[in-house]
Amino acid sequence: MENVSGPSFAIEFADLWTDAIGPAGDSERGSLSQLAGAGEHIHGRLEIRVDGRCLPSLGYFGPDDVCLNEWVRALTHLRTAITGDGETTYLYDEGEQGQPGYHFAKVGDEVVVSVRDGIGGGRADPEWLGVACQAVDVVDAIAAFSRQLESAVISAAGKRGREWLAAVVDE
Repeated sequence: MENVSGPSFAIEFADLWTDAIGPAGDSERGSLSQLAGAGEHIHGRLEIRVDGRCLPSLGYFGPDDVCLNEWVRALTHLRTAITGDGETTYLYDEGEQGQPGYHFAKVGDEVVVSVRDGIGGGRADPEWLGVACQAVDVVDAIAAFSRQLESAVISAAGKRGREWLAAVVDE
C-alpha cells in the first residue's frame, strides 16, 4: 500500500481542556492552564486517520470530548506492540458504556484496523473492518503526537503539565 498524498496513519488534536469548578460550584470545561496535576484528565478533540478516514467514536460525549489520558496510554501500548518482530495484535477497549473496541493487527509491514463490538456495549462498525495502513506511519504518527502533546501540555500548565505527563505517559 502506498499513499502518495501523505501518511496512511495520522493523529491530530485540538481544543484541549480539563475539568474546572464554575461560579456555581459545578464542573465545567476549564483551560488547560487550570490543570491541577498528575491525577487530572485532559480532554479535547482527537482525530486518528487511517488511510485518510477518521476513526469513529473516540469520545463518549462527542468528538471534542475524547479522554486524552486513555488514548495516550492506548497509543503508547499500540506503538510498543507493533514495533516488535512478527505479527501481533493490540485491542483497545476501555469498557466505557457504549464505546466500541479498536483492534489493531500488525501483518507484515501493515497494521489492519477494525472497530469491533466493545465490552461496554458499543457496536462494531462494518465500514471499519480491516482498514490497512503502513506500520511505519503508525509509529511515526504516535511519536509526533507524543512530542506535540508534551509541548502543548507543558506550555499551558508548566510543572503541573510535567506531572500529568509523568503520570500518564511514563506510567
